[in-house]
Amino acid sequence: MSNSNISCYKSEDILSMESPFRRNFVNSLTGFKSVTLIGSRSLPGVNNLAVFSQIIHVGATPPLVGVLFRPHTVSRHTFENILATGSFTFNHFTKNIVLQAHQTSARYGESEFEATGLTPEFIGSFSSPYVKEAAIKIGLELVEVQTIKANGTELVIKPRR
Repeated sequence: MSNSNISCYKSEDILSMESPFRRNFVNSLTGFKSVTLIGSRSLPGVNNLAVFSQIIHVGATPPLVGVLFRPHTVSRHTFENILATGSFTFNHFTKNIVLQAHQTSARYGESEFEATGLTPEFIGSFSSPYVKEAAIKIGLELVEVQTIKANGTELVIKPRR
């Protein structure tokens, strides 16, 4: 018995798709992903904020989480800030700021906090900004960076603080 509603794609089929469609298609293959705002700060003190969906659990003992960064073919401020300072924040948000969170993916000549109207918040002596409006805030410190040789993607691993 065959089901005519099932599609089968081979690697060459996927590679022949137009770039935006291929990116969205492949990104959706692993199912639902939560999104998180990552807050960082440059060495000169410019606050940075970006939305990410490629965050993964790496291990529980020690507690480690990771985030995947696309290949470093263009300026990646969040990645560069993490390498320079060794710290950043995860900020889980609710529907109240979902539009502002999505706008952090646009290119701005200023801090995404200022451009989107979100508020940087500094807690204790931690040097990277949290998002004041976020429901859950986690401070993280860089442990290691692994380059995935197959495509140049960077896996940044850090412990929960």
